[in-house]
Amino acid sequence: MLGAIISAMTIILLGYMSVGIAGYLTYPLNVSSNILNSFPANDVLMQVARAVIGCVVIGHYPLTHHPARRSWEDLLDALFDVKSIPRHWSILATTAFVCSNVTTSLFVKDLGQVLHMLGGTAASLMIFCLPGLLLMNAAIIKHTNSFTDLSQLADEEPGSDIPSQAPSEDGLPRPSTPLLHKKAGIRDAGLIFAPGKSWVMGLLLVMISGVVLAVTVVTAALG
Repeated sequence: MLGAIISAMTIILLGYMSVGIAGYLTYPLNVSSNILNSFPANDVLMQVARAVIGCVVIGHYPLTHHPARRSWEDLLDALFDVKSIPRHWSILATTAFVCSNVTTSLFVKDLGQVLHMLGGTAASLMIFCLPGLLLMNAAIIKHTNSFTDLSQLADEEPGSDIPSQAPSEDGLPRPSTPLLHKKAGIRDAGLIFAPGKSWVMGLLLVMISGVVLAVTVVTAALG
């Protein structure tokens, strides 16, 4: 999994760097918040790019709305114990979602600062923080598999022995008591240190996420 995440991060990094460097080389000093608006209106390639972005938005819009609506429904379930959402509520929520978006697009002409904040925060959380937490969670699960009880984690010291092993019938060692009956990740064991490359790489990605988030907030406040 570590190799797959590193490969994905490398592809994303190269893609963002190529687009960013090309944009800065084209408009090094003055550029619109929507870089497509900086190109001439009669530029054929830019018209094609706008059409492609429009198609992406058309396909992306329902993919964005569905989890947003489900999140509200889960929130209602958690707060008011609403197990079944009536169909008319889903229709009303969808209508309100679409109308609010259309109204915003009609009255707000420049979303530069909003996109700046959303791009920085969402990118830092989804591209760096979430994969980092998944890596750390996988390392913690692997680390806690050698314990019979989570309470042993509090007493664990470097160099301490793993629970005693008893040989099985085929001569291979096996735990004298059952190990944890389920995977114990961050939710069960907490954010503990788990020796291994996965945990270290996960922590590095989380730190990068914090740096990107901080830079985004500072540049938005100054700009």
